Amino acid sequence: MNVQYPLDIDISHTPFTNTLPIHRLALTPGESADLLVAYITVPDLSVRPVQQRYTCLSHTTSGGVYRYEGLESNFTADLLVDAQGLVVDYPGIWKRAEMRPLQNNFPFMQESHPPLPSIGSDQRYTD
Repeated sequence: MNVQYPLDIDISHTPFTNTLPIHRLALTPGESADLLVAYITVPDLSVRPVQQRYTCLSHTTSGGVYRYEGLESNFTADLLVDAQGLVVDYPGIWKRAEMRPLQNNFPFMQESHPPLPSIGSDQRYTD
């Protein structure tokens, strides 16, 4: 009896789980791999096995592009990844927010936030 068990997971609504097989497979341009994953839907957290394919379209020291295919759903997306293999852009679904340079040892986003008090200071946040 040949039973297949998923090695990877794919949680709907997050591109982070696409990073896991991209790292594990270490595909070079032109290579692809089919895999069985445990697909978890949000918010109901139902789990079902699905067939997926990843194809490396390009790869450089600054990042790359990987084609994701849901083999049963006929869904396809070209995922842009950074140098660490983290998904930067999942077209039509998700895009990483732009980070700004460090300020007070914390990266800050475009929104304005009050400055963080230094450790041990008597400053308190007030609304």
